[in-house]
Amino acid sequence: MKIPAIAAFLLVLSPQLFAQNVITGRVADAETGESLPAANIQIMDTYRGTITNMEGFFELPVETLPVTLIVRYIGYATMNIPVEKAGEPVEVMMQPVTIDMDEVVVTGEDPALSIMERVIVRKQMWRKDLATYTAEAYTRQRLENDEGIVSITESVSRVHWDRDRGTREVLMSRRQTNNLAESQNFAGAGYLPNLYDDDIDIAGYRIVGVTHPDALKFYDFKLEGLRNIDDQVIYDIRVIPKRKLQPVFEGTVSVLAGEYALLEVDLKPGPAVMFPPPVKRIDLHYRQQFSNFGGDPWLPVDMRIEGLIDIGFIGLQIPTIKIAQISGLTDYRINVELPDSLYRVERMLVVDTLSTMSGKSLEELGQPLPLTLAEKIAYEEVDSTKTLEEAFRPTGFLAGMVTTGDDEPRQRSGLGRFSSGFEPVLWYNRVDAFHLGAGYETPRWKGLRARASVGYSTGSEDWAYGGQLGYSSPVNGFFGTGRTRFETGYRNNTATIGETGTYSMSVAGILPLFGTRDYYDYFRNEQVWFGMEQRVRRLRSTISLRINHEIHSGTEQTTSYSIPGGYIQPENPVIEGGTLRSAEIRLNVGDTPVPFGVVGQNNLQITVEHSDPDLFGGNFDFTRYSLNAAARIPTFYKRRLIPNALDLQLMAGTYSGELPVQRFATVDGSMGIFRPFGTLRSLTNRPVMAPQYAFLFWEHNFRTIPFEALGMYGVARRGLGLVVHGASGRTWQNGESGMHRYAAPDGYYHEAGLSLNGIFGILRLDATLRLDEPGFTAGIGLTRFF
Repeated sequence: MKIPAIAAFLLVLSPQLFAQNVITGRVADAETGESLPAANIQIMDTYRGTITNMEGFFELPVETLPVTLIVRYIGYATMNIPVEKAGEPVEVMMQPVTIDMDEVVVTGEDPALSIMERVIVRKQMWRKDLATYTAEAYTRQRLENDEGIVSITESVSRVHWDRDRGTREVLMSRRQTNNLAESQNFAGAGYLPNLYDDDIDIAGYRIVGVTHPDALKFYDFKLEGLRNIDDQVIYDIRVIPKRKLQPVFEGTVSVLAGEYALLEVDLKPGPAVMFPPPVKRIDLHYRQQFSNFGGDPWLPVDMRIEGLIDIGFIGLQIPTIKIAQISGLTDYRINVELPDSLYRVERMLVVDTLSTMSGKSLEELGQPLPLTLAEKIAYEEVDSTKTLEEAFRPTGFLAGMVTTGDDEPRQRSGLGRFSSGFEPVLWYNRVDAFHLGAGYETPRWKGLRARASVGYSTGSEDWAYGGQLGYSSPVNGFFGTGRTRFETGYRNNTATIGETGTYSMSVAGILPLFGTRDYYDYFRNEQVWFGMEQRVRRLRSTISLRINHEIHSGTEQTTSYSIPGGYIQPENPVIEGGTLRSAEIRLNVGDTPVPFGVVGQNNLQITVEHSDPDLFGGNFDFTRYSLNAAARIPTFYKRRLIPNALDLQLMAGTYSGELPVQRFATVDGSMGIFRPFGTLRSLTNRPVMAPQYAFLFWEHNFRTIPFEALGMYGVARRGLGLVVHGASGRTWQNGESGMHRYAAPDGYYHEAGLSLNGIFGILRLDATLRLDEPGFTAGIGLTRFF
């Protein structure tokens, strides 16, 4: 972005930079003396103004005096206040005006429907002539816990709106409490909703606005009362969701009669706007006022957001987060030409470095709202020791597993990596018995990283060992930035027959240890490899080339030990040993794969491995092709944060030549009661293996919609949803031997089932019926979060 051009543009649009006079005052009810928060104050014959804070106070910079202030508050007589000089606070005491409902005769259809129809038509008339605007904005965000204010952030900015190009916000100054760095100040007005829009984006939901052209299909409107402003009637209308499963608002709107324009709205998202665990509740109210400033378009004057967020699940609870935000918009310029430099970057919020580095305060660069007494005290008392991590530290028996930024480093238990770089390598199977080992990975240094591992198997009495060295470097090319990585390594260990990416040997070892058939078969592999990988971020793709030199040999069963005892493991099959030399190329496009199907994916992986004795030497002659693809297709309720979706995963492969069983494909079954997506759920404790195969896994996630449709909102708010799943596939054995105990030659496989998703926020219960032959299983998996 060209900051000098932006800065010059802002100087022209920011008369407050030259304002020498500041009018201060208070607005209150003349009869009760109570303060009137968010009272609308405008300088006559201008687009400049402000609103009062929660205590009724206001500050308004002006270029020259005298001026006349127009003070409006619905239900009160508008007042024109001449101000000759600044310095002496202005006390504005407003007289309430009442009007009786008896003046409205309701017969048949509620008049609110025809009123809102006119509001929608009028909006379409003036909106078509509104191409751009720019406005000065002040924003203040406040976070609280049960003990009081935790942090305050403020900003002064210039908001620019273009009908075709969207919104941009240029930040000129910001201020925050001492426990926050400037980089943690996210106060801004550009991303706040304009509740007059057709569609309003809030927290990932596209909510139907109350003035959407089809609003009457989504809302019922009910006239609740009348008020008065400037001798004009104000209709107070209740907004009632008509479609319970679509993201809509509920609350009230106030419509100015005659103009048929929204003056004020008080809305909150309806029941369909809910969030998955661990979010338990988000309860936010949005209040906004509008003014035409004497012209045609009705523009936001402010945005006030108040509410709370509860996050937690069994064993862990974060203290309730209370949110309060207020933004004031003023000094509108309508249908002005906006600099193209504003839209040369994709970021909505940019920083005017000339203004932020000038050292000028918020008051010098903009028009902040007065702080409340509690906020003034917070600025004095909240210091750098009162961090957000401390204010919202989790409680519960799982809280010790959560680390925060001010925690000391600590070791992680179990099989995870230690903070020192060491990692235990443990497994159990019928060939190795107990394998005890460890690995160490060095920190990255100038792009270099090394890893070494060693272990001993008590059954085979063999050692396993290996090491690898990698180097990576960022690159810039025709397709943008990326990263090139080189890697070489050696290892000599027990390997699984057939390739799988679902279950590690450590996880698979649980089955034989507890008296169930060993999931894998094994062989001994001594391997040296060299590879390179090129990643292109812009294309979201990675291509890699790898050269393998492997020496394969058979290995025998050594034990049938299990904790419960009594189960005799089958013999480990004999393989065709020899030297395998191959070149492998792999293309990955799209999302980085996430295990166990916990999130939706869109990616493609194509692998080709070629082994040719005439070209590379060795004993094996084959070419192997495999394809793995995943797709997420949104289906219903696309306005929601996470719409209903169909998830697909395709696994297919074939070969030419003579493929050794070591390179057969593995399509995994369930592991005990654990049944993740991408596995054959009704096939327990064994995989399907074949040289040629094609399988399609699918599931449609209806999320919480079925329970909401039945009115079971308590169940839906706990994040429970329904998933329909299934799989179909076929294997072609082509007379290959050695693997037929896993799948019959030319075998078909079909299954379908139903899942209850979101149990305790992290689990799902699956029931699956085998369709090509009798069979039924039930088990658990990880929740599909997104």
